[in-house]
Amino acid sequence: MRAFFLVIALIVNLLYISLSLFGLDTWLGIRVGTYNVLFGILLVSSFIFSLIVFLKGKRGEAGSVPVLSLVVLFLSVGTLGWYAFLNVLGLSMGGF
Repeated sequence: MRAFFLVIALIVNLLYISLSLFGLDTWLGIRVGTYNVLFGILLVSSFIFSLIVFLKGKRGEAGSVPVLSLVVLFLSVGTLGWYAFLNVLGLSMGGF
């Protein structure tokens, strides 16, 4: 079950990066600015969940997925940085 949630978190992170970097928000009809708060909550929750799974995996619990949780953890940190950068840039330039 942990692996399933980690894969969902990985997909959410990759979706946000692809929507914001490649300009796919207008092509797919999904406006990133409309769902900005939802993406923020999902990114923070994926970071916290992957951190918990990784720390539990370090103890050697059964059913842990340390490599996948580490991938999601680092991708979540990068995505949160990009999310914060876009919001600061958007707010400083009068957008959103």
